[in-house]
Amino acid sequence: MKNHILLPDEIIRLSKEIIPLREIYVSHTVRIPDKSSAVYCFWWMGDKSIIENARRSTKVKGPKEKLVTIEYKFWHPKELSNIPLYVGKTTNLRNRISQHILLKEETRVYETTQEIVKPKPKTTSCQLRTGIEFILPNEDYPKEIILNNVCVSYVTIEGIDSISKRFYLEDLSIGLFKPWFNLDSER
Repeated sequence: MKNHILLPDEIIRLSKEIIPLREIYVSHTVRIPDKSSAVYCFWWMGDKSIIENARRSTKVKGPKEKLVTIEYKFWHPKELSNIPLYVGKTTNLRNRISQHILLKEETRVYETTQEIVKPKPKTTSCQLRTGIEFILPNEDYPKEIILNNVCVSYVTIEGIDSISKRFYLEDLSIGLFKPWFNLDSER
């Protein structure tokens, strides 16, 4: 007999209610609720051959600051129809999504390099853009790649205990979805 874990409704919604970024990006702004506290996930929904042929390994700092190679694998659950890229939490959903995409930057933010050490993000909130530019080092217009191939899902969480709910929902979602760009160095 298999053990089944009953997942919270928020996890189900986060994995199913997915919106292409192209649909919410209008005139350099993101058209979604702005002051919403939420947990969100970016997903690759576009041409899978682009991501299958992308640079899929990086080096991160491991124990005692030693560089360790990590490979981006398709290890997410088979029930997910899209590839999870990054899960995060925020108290202002519109701003955070804009920060991840770096909407005002049409071309690359980071220099193209053959090094397999991912560059330090420009801000603490642009892991999606940093990750896409890293895995697609020859793409001159990463914002267009993001807008045409990435989608977002989110679950708003309000109320007195929203801080703890967002924290645990983000951690649970990362553990279940295994998004590539949440891999980070150990501290």
